Amino acid sequence: TPADDGFRIWTGESMETARTSFKWYIDGKYLDGYDNKNELYYFPEDNLDHQVCMDETFCDDDTAYRVCKVFGDTIIPPVSGKIYFDEDNNCGYDQTDKRMNHIPVRLYDVAGKLVATSYSHNGDYAFHVDNGQYKVEVDLEGASMAVACPYPGKDTLIELKPGQLSVQNLDFPVVCKPGYDIGVIQRPSRWFAMPGQTFYVNPRIGAISGIFGGKCNPDLKGTIKISVQGKAQFTGVDINALTPDSIQGNEFVYLVDNFSSFKQDGISLKFVTDTLATIGDTISVRISVSPDKDDIKPENNDVLHRYIVRASYDPNMKEVYPIDVEPGYSDWITYTVHFQNTGNAPAFKVRITDTLDEKLDPGSFELLGFSHTAQVGLRGQALVCHFPDIHLP
Repeated sequence: TPADDGFRIWTGESMETARTSFKWYIDGKYLDGYDNKNELYYFPEDNLDHQVCMDETFCDDDTAYRVCKVFGDTIIPPVSGKIYFDEDNNCGYDQTDKRMNHIPVRLYDVAGKLVATSYSHNGDYAFHVDNGQYKVEVDLEGASMAVACPYPGKDTLIELKPGQLSVQNLDFPVVCKPGYDIGVIQRPSRWFAMPGQTFYVNPRIGAISGIFGGKCNPDLKGTIKISVQGKAQFTGVDINALTPDSIQGNEFVYLVDNFSSFKQDGISLKFVTDTLATIGDTISVRISVSPDKDDIKPENNDVLHRYIVRASYDPNMKEVYPIDVEPGYSDWITYTVHFQNTGNAPAFKVRITDTLDEKLDPGSFELLGFSHTAQVGLRGQALVCHFPDIHLP
C-alpha cells in the first residue's frame, strides 16, 4: 500500500496450526526481528518491483519451504520474452511478424549448468528464477532456422539484481537458414495396434520450420514413401485424406508437386491388426521423404516407427520405445504420455507433471508433438505440460 515515505509491504498471514515457524525475506535479504510475525512492514527506497518470500517450517518436517511473490497485483516472470519470425528482417517485432511455437529457450547458470528449458507458447517464454547471473539461449537446431540479429543473438548474458527483479522483452527474431529442410515433422501418434482392431498411419510431413510457425516453405517437388511390415492389412484411406499415387502391397507412394502447398497432415492410412497377432508383436512403419534437391538436414528424411501389439490397456499410461536397451545405449528414447478424463464433466485445464530419470540428459530433451496445444517447461529433471482451455470431454 502507498505510504508517506514510499510503499509499505504488509501481510495479514496468520499462524497455521501445522506451521511451527516462518521467516521473512525481501529481495533475498533476511528481515531480522520479523520471525513468526504475521504483520510485516517494509519501506523500500524506490518504486521498483520487490520480491517478498516466506520460509515456512511445519511440525512434521524440518525442511523450510519457500513461498515467494513479486510485490504488486501481478506476478512478473523474472525472465521473459518472445520468439518471432522476422519476416522483414529488420531485427524488430512488428504486428505482422508471426509468433513462433515450441522453440526451446534454455537458461544456464554462471557455471554453464542447465537450469531450465521453456518452450515458446504463442511466441512467449518465461523463467521464474532467483537473483543471479544467467545465460539465455534459444535453441533452433531442430527448427532449421537461425537468429540473424546481433542482439540478443543466439544467446545473451543477463543479471537479476535486488530491486531489479525482471528482465523482460528479451526477444529473439528468427529467420530461415539457407537451403531446404523437408522431412517427417511428427511420427504417427495416438493409435494402438490391437488384434482385429483398426489403427492409423498418420505422420506429418513437410517443411520442418512449419511446425514452429516459420515460413520457410520451399517450392520443391519430391516423393514420400511409406512401407508397413508386420501382421497388419491395409483397409483404405481415411476420410478427407490424400490418396497415394501408387500402392503395391503395403508400400505407398505419394508424388508431391510442391511442398509449400502440400497438406502436412493429409496422410492417413487405415490398417487392421491381424487377429493372429500376439501381444508384443511389432508392426514397423518406415517413412521416407525425398525432395528433388539436396536437404540441409537429411537425418529427418527417413524415420522408423513401431507399433507394439497390445491387448486392453489403461488409457492413463506412459509408453516408451525402445522398451529394452543394452548397457551403454546412447541413441534416442521416445516417450508418449497418454491421459483421459474419467470425470463427469469436461476438464477445462489439464496439467501433467513427470520426472525424468537421472540417467537422462535434460539438455537433450526434445518436444515431438502433442494432441492439444500445450505449454511445456523443464526445470532440472521435472517436466510440466500445461493444457489450458483443453475442454477434454
